[in-house]
This record gives sequence, C-alpha cells and structure tokens, in this order.
Amino acid sequence: MGYGFPAAIGAAVAFPERQIVCISGDGSFQMNMQEIMTAVDLQLNVKVFILKNGYLGMVRQWQELFLNKRYSAVQISSPDFAALAKSFGAQGYRANTKDEATAVIKRALNTEGPAIMEFDIVEETNVYPIVPPGASNDESIEGSPIIN
Repeated sequence: MGYGFPAAIGAAVAFPERQIVCISGDGSFQMNMQEIMTAVDLQLNVKVFILKNGYLGMVRQWQELFLNKRYSAVQISSPDFAALAKSFGAQGYRANTKDEATAVIKRALNTEGPAIMEFDIVEETNVYPIVPPGASNDESIEGSPIIN
C-alpha cells in the first residue's frame, strides 16, 4: 500500500514528456500524500485518481471474502483530497456523481502539472481478480465489473 503515487512520480521524472496516471484508494494514497509537494515542486505531469470509500480496501475485501466480514481496523477517515491538493499548489477536483466524474476527468487531464481527483465510491466496492489466502495466481477469483 502507498506505492502507486511515488511510482507515478518516478515515472514522471523518467518520462517528463508524458502524462502519468495513478489510480489509488484513499487508504493507499494517505501513505504518501505528502509527496504532492514533490510533484508540485518539480511540476510533474502526474494525474492521481483517488477512489474514496473510507476503507483500507484490499484488507477490508480480504476480511469480507475470507473472514466472514469480521472487519477489524479497516475503516478510515480521509481528508478533503481536493482541498489538500490545492493547499500544496496542485490542482484538486472532486466528483460525487458519474456526470461530475466525466467533467472532472476531462478538466484534470487537460491541465499542466499535478492534479488530484477524488471520487466517492460505494463503501464495499471490491477489486478483482483477487488471490485467496494460500492459493497461487492461477487460482484467482474473478469478480463482476463495477461499471455497467
């Protein structure tokens, strides 16, 4: 957890002519959100999509699927990521509906420099495929798409 944003910063430094996209959950992003300052200082063309559900998503999903929903230490609080981005000098956007999401994505992808986009999602949204405990990658569980 927390690897996506620093990796995106590294990619942006290595390929400054490209637009770099990072997709992260709110829990993961909070592990290294201070690096917004690095992206701003270096004026990196990094666009971050934060899927905000108020959980440490992958851990919660494991507890749901493999531990009979015995949730422990997975619900989290999150800041206003759009306001946080702006406080660092980056562009910050929030979408609460699918229509707003389309507009936010277009606007953010067409700006120069770092942009942070926050999207509220259903709390118990799962990510697939997932590998069960003790299983190999070829035993992964497929899921249904989250967008119809």
